Amino acid sequence: MEKLSYCHNETNSSYSRLFTAIVLLVLTLGILLRMLCLGEIPPGLYHDEVWNGLDAIETLAGGCKVFYPNNFGREPVLIWLTVPSIRFLGNTPLAVRLPASILGILSLPACYLLARELFGRRVALWALAIMAFTVWPIHLSRVAFRAVGFCLVGGLALWQIVRGCRTRRWRHWILGGVLTGAAFYTYSTARFTPIAAVVYGVYMLLTHRPLLSRSLFSRITVYLVICAFLLLPLVIYAISNPEAILQRAGQVSILRPNASLDQSISRFLTSAAKTLGMFHWRGDFQLRHNVPNRPVFDVVTGILFLVGCYECVRRFRQPRYAFVLIWVVVMLGPTVLTQDAPHFLRASGVWPVVALLPALGLRRVWEWIAQRKGNKVAVVVTGTLLCLGLSATVYDYFSRYPRMEEVNYWFEDAGVQLSHDVNTFLESGWTRGEWVAQERPARTDRRVYVDLQLWKDWLNAHFLIPNSPSFIVPGSGDRPGAPDGKRVPTQLYAWNDPRYPGFWLPEMDWLPRNVRIEMQKGPLATTYWAPEPHPAYVVFTATPYEMTPDPLAVFEPGVELITSTVSAEGESVHVQLTWLTRQPIPLDYTIFVHVEQDGTLTAQHDDGPLGGCPSMVGCVPMTHWRPGNMWVEPLNFILPQEWDPERDAIWAGMYYWQDLKRLEVTSDRLTVVEGRVRIFPSDARP
Repeated sequence: MEKLSYCHNETNSSYSRLFTAIVLLVLTLGILLRMLCLGEIPPGLYHDEVWNGLDAIETLAGGCKVFYPNNFGREPVLIWLTVPSIRFLGNTPLAVRLPASILGILSLPACYLLARELFGRRVALWALAIMAFTVWPIHLSRVAFRAVGFCLVGGLALWQIVRGCRTRRWRHWILGGVLTGAAFYTYSTARFTPIAAVVYGVYMLLTHRPLLSRSLFSRITVYLVICAFLLLPLVIYAISNPEAILQRAGQVSILRPNASLDQSISRFLTSAAKTLGMFHWRGDFQLRHNVPNRPVFDVVTGILFLVGCYECVRRFRQPRYAFVLIWVVVMLGPTVLTQDAPHFLRASGVWPVVALLPALGLRRVWEWIAQRKGNKVAVVVTGTLLCLGLSATVYDYFSRYPRMEEVNYWFEDAGVQLSHDVNTFLESGWTRGEWVAQERPARTDRRVYVDLQLWKDWLNAHFLIPNSPSFIVPGSGDRPGAPDGKRVPTQLYAWNDPRYPGFWLPEMDWLPRNVRIEMQKGPLATTYWAPEPHPAYVVFTATPYEMTPDPLAVFEPGVELITSTVSAEGESVHVQLTWLTRQPIPLDYTIFVHVEQDGTLTAQHDDGPLGGCPSMVGCVPMTHWRPGNMWVEPLNFILPQEWDPERDAIWAGMYYWQDLKRLEVTSDRLTVVEGRVRIFPSDARP
């Protein structure tokens, strides 16, 4: 008769060493899948992850807490583990994500140990492989979300409890109590574990009452006392701050106080159907949690999952099978009862137990093949099935997922790029490709100004950009200061939103005078208010110059063309013009550039300066050109036929857009024809 421990012992065989080698191989592959390109896939650093880093910095300064109220409230374990990571690596994306990766890696042996205690080492190997090769737990190990902590601590707690049932040794119950109490400090899904325990307890009372001895109850009592003792600090905090503990659950719950019973039932059934469908049909749609809409399992593993479910239902009177089914169903509760089902973070409490279901299905396949074709064929077939799942995971997560442009938006990579650009310019802090942040101070002979609205949009920049007198966010509370006008190399990062074109124009006065200004568009991003991809910011780089060369041409209002360069490759032509004004310009003129091939106009730029009219990114109307500043205007053209420097020509000029009249231009160095100058081929004379 099967004991309460659900233990299924297997005798050692001659292939133990080979079996151990296979376990280590699977474990190694699981580690590689969790560590490979850790800082690059996924890109960016989402603000939920950033809050872990910011609170870890506060903890490092002596602000340790049992619950962190920022960002809707968060359990502390992942934040505590981030403290030493930041201490050694500095403020870097890797420092924030490495603790989660370590927790995810340690969850693999936890899965193996639990599965071996329940069903023996063969099922344990298959469960380990499924957890190691499935996208969901892999992704949880690569982002700094708290859910991965429960996968480890909860799995170890279950392992110790099951082991305690088998051996009846006190140390397993004591350690199980410690781990269960600790699980409540990892992620909010732990709050459903008492429900699973109660349901399973009722099951045992109804079906296996003779197994519930007095000695078992004494051990359970000690286990509960230890849990309660460890939970005491969190309970005290919850009593004092109930809103901090419960606010997020109230925000996302599908059960509304003003909803009718029919509405609540309808919402529940819809959410439950979506949750059950996540294993085979459609998974979490959010790119931060999953390859969008990818089901939990590939087709093959999904079939094995169904076979495993059938096995558990068929053998439900056996405690270990009932435990697996009860745990998975109850721990799906957090996503069933909340919005956006299926939600892979809220449903993460099913791991590592859910890995047992396809593993049990694989055992059924093994037994069927072994009886008919022998063990060797069974090994080949089961190994092939697992490799198919691994191949699907590698393709979906490491090939298809990184190519999705939306992943950069959802993980707020624009803020990471902003931080990289600033730190590169100031030669301080973290830059892309580096694991450790530079500890040297920022350059004092440079300045960086960031628009306040842009600073509010990208929390990851708060974490990644070091404090420095050279880095100023005018009007902010954490990086205060004002432009000092010093004539040093300076960058201005201006907020960009298609709803507010030219928002940055007043901030152009932050740049020093008599400088050469270049403009670049930042990476594409999306926001709640501007959901279409658009450059997140515009950066203006100002470099002081000592003397001005003689102009190539002078246009009527006093605008000078200082330099022009042309480069071509095949059908692509790049033109760069440098302009200078020595006096205020009263009107906004339009610059045009014409590319002629064999005397025919084939491409043109006919817009405001710096790549756009007043409603486009990068436009600085001429009325905002400060006298003494140079403006660099890069232009790119795609031609209908290959560029021929012996035959083709490029012309430039200016006109007033209201009357389309070209401005007069004079030049002693370039050819002038009908109000335009030929910049290629150049016949500029010194």
